[in-house]
Amino acid sequence: MDRFKEIAASLKVLARANADHKKKLVIGLKACGIEVGDVFEALPDDKAKAAALRSMQAKVSVTGEGIGDVDALREAQVGLCMGTGCPAAKDACELVITDNNF
Repeated sequence: MDRFKEIAASLKVLARANADHKKKLVIGLKACGIEVGDVFEALPDDKAKAAALRSMQAKVSVTGEGIGDVDALREAQVGLCMGTGCPAAKDACELVITDNNF
């Protein structure tokens, strides 16, 4: 777990992951309890806003659209599904993105 924490501390975005990798990553990140403050060190001069962001706990979010992503979407603290995703994935997430054009 120490090695996972070391890698996860610098992780921002993981792209092109399969459903099993997504689920394992979500479980590991939630177990680590990584602080958002580790990410927001280079904010503008607004010290109050920076302090507020540093005090927030990170949320683990996952995007997916297929039946294989359902477990990871449910396990994540915030699940995001594409509007063209399958009904099971849409039901498993908190937010459906209606426009697939990122």
